[in-house]
Amino acid sequence: GDNVALCITDTSSDPKERESMLYEVSRADVVVLVYSAEEAADKSMMFGPGGQLDVWLHEISQTFNGPILIVGNKVDLVPKDVQSKEPSLQENVGELLEKYGDQVTVAWECSSKLNMNVSEVFHMAQHAVLYPLAPLFDNKSKELRSKFKKALCRIFRIFDVDRDGLLSDVELNDFQERCFGVRLTPTDIEQVKAVLQRQGTGLVLSKGISLEGFQFIFKTFINRNRVETSWLALRMFGYDDSLEIQIHPSFYFLKFKTTRQSVELSPRALQFFESLFHQYDRDKDGALSPTEMKELFSICPSGKHPWADYFRKTEKIANETMPSSVRDMPSQEQILPNLSDFPNGIKTRENGYVTLEGWLSQWCVTTLLQPQTTLLHLQYLGYSFSPRSAVRITRSRDIEDEENDLHRRVVRAFVFGATSVNKSMFLNALIGKNNTKKSDGQNFRNPYADSTGFPTSIPRDPSQNTLVRSVVASMKPRNSSGSKTRGSYLVLTEIPANKGILKKVFDSGMVDCDLAIMLFNTDDISSVEYLRSVQHQIPETVPCVYLYNNDRSESEVSSAIATSNPSHEGSESAAAKLCREHSLPDPEPVVLRPDSKYYSKAKVDRLFELLVTTALRPDAARPISSQRRAIRRRKRLLRATLRISFVSVAVVGVSWFVYSLVSNIGGAHPESSEKSKK
Repeated sequence: GDNVALCITDTSSDPKERESMLYEVSRADVVVLVYSAEEAADKSMMFGPGGQLDVWLHEISQTFNGPILIVGNKVDLVPKDVQSKEPSLQENVGELLEKYGDQVTVAWECSSKLNMNVSEVFHMAQHAVLYPLAPLFDNKSKELRSKFKKALCRIFRIFDVDRDGLLSDVELNDFQERCFGVRLTPTDIEQVKAVLQRQGTGLVLSKGISLEGFQFIFKTFINRNRVETSWLALRMFGYDDSLEIQIHPSFYFLKFKTTRQSVELSPRALQFFESLFHQYDRDKDGALSPTEMKELFSICPSGKHPWADYFRKTEKIANETMPSSVRDMPSQEQILPNLSDFPNGIKTRENGYVTLEGWLSQWCVTTLLQPQTTLLHLQYLGYSFSPRSAVRITRSRDIEDEENDLHRRVVRAFVFGATSVNKSMFLNALIGKNNTKKSDGQNFRNPYADSTGFPTSIPRDPSQNTLVRSVVASMKPRNSSGSKTRGSYLVLTEIPANKGILKKVFDSGMVDCDLAIMLFNTDDISSVEYLRSVQHQIPETVPCVYLYNNDRSESEVSSAIATSNPSHEGSESAAAKLCREHSLPDPEPVVLRPDSKYYSKAKVDRLFELLVTTALRPDAARPISSQRRAIRRRKRLLRATLRISFVSVAVVGVSWFVYSLVSNIGGAHPESSEKSKK
């Protein structure tokens, strides 16, 4: 039934032909080692250490690492009474299986004279190649191999739709139908459960079959020489003979019309990640501990989350976790696609454990900066829908710029500032980090590093400001009564005062930047001059917001700007002048230290709303003259008027056509009636 051609090569045991025999063995896919059952009366000489089979297996294994079948021929010459007293073949080859268990897959007896079990031998030889046992089962320990267990765990998760850790009758039947094309009857399911119940507790519960029970089912198939059953299920979910997931590149291909589009998670994908969080938050404390995080990602090929290392480049992390077919596929290039500031760049508890808000935020920034990483891990983690349903590609920024309306839930902002400006403090404030502590990456302890084997702290050299951080903040919309995680997400990328990085940002045209945040110090006029040099290179399509940290009240700040002496210009007035030169809103004061008497969570929320609103309605904050801004506004108004006019004309035209048609039909009836009277 496998429709595979079988080429049989018969070799000689003559020592003179040994070289030729070993050459043919090295070219084979499977080796059938045949001995005479009639000559196996002396068990130690045939099956024992140093016996004939041991010698042959040792020599063959030096040049061949594929499956080997041990077959006893001429079983018809062994008297029946002797056969009944002899140990079984499995018992005889027990020591050989322990020694060569990775290669010797099965032992069998046949009679070529009587044509007994001969076809079964070659059938098993074919299956040993098509459905190899070694990757699945350890003949020495008689247990499933760890990689096979991990693969079964992933398959189990895919069909555990309700995330209760059990396969219900419906979920088990869905698995059966998808893999084998038939559904189980209620009687079949009860028989499966009865077998599991006889094996002990924990394999089957009242609500369904556990993961251990699911794995035991496959172990039973293997013990019954039905290895093909396991491989049919594995290959249905993309596993090759080495139990590595192989996924076609088109599965992850995202078609972009322009370079000014971005990728966001769909509501269905957000719901999937949220259900994963709740499933593995075992202690229900609203955060994922390192143990829970490790368990969640245990089924991934790397065994760890995709943001595991601070020190290696993000591109290298992605390359190591992606199949080569996906790794080499062209994708939408993002500027500074760094994801390594985990978990310091998202909402966490004080101990660094990731909350649900932070968990979803991290996946949002991953999807924005490295969408293929998200799509890949959706498949690893058991997302059962099409990858295309997990993401949405936004409209081009060119269209949205013209309409002054960004239709997106994830907004990216670049944060500029001189070396003396503490940009990390600003980033931390928006994600709720405590700025009274050192949580900007310096001496920060990553609670998830110990479980992944990576360094636990980030040694940052202040003299080399090349650390590029991307943090994610989320906010609940005012008119929404749903989950807090369903609001807007603001990705803030810290742009170091580094010439190489700045050149890379500006050479790209900042095509994936929705907002430029300009930070300066009130006591450092050079920080404003730095922003002046930056401002001239920012494209006019990118809105800009000037901010500065100040512990004074807003009334004191406004008074200071109004009464400032032009001949002795301070940072605030210099920044205000710079904003006026580019027709930008005045600088906004922000208070970032929670220990300040002017600090409040409401002010931080208002700042968040200001930034997101400016990015989504960018026209008022673009660095262009008021005259050009008025021209753009008139053009939008003209386009809107033309659209309304076209729609109105179309409606009037259709209405007149319908009216004329009805009138003609109605006028035809009196005429026909008059003719009938005549």
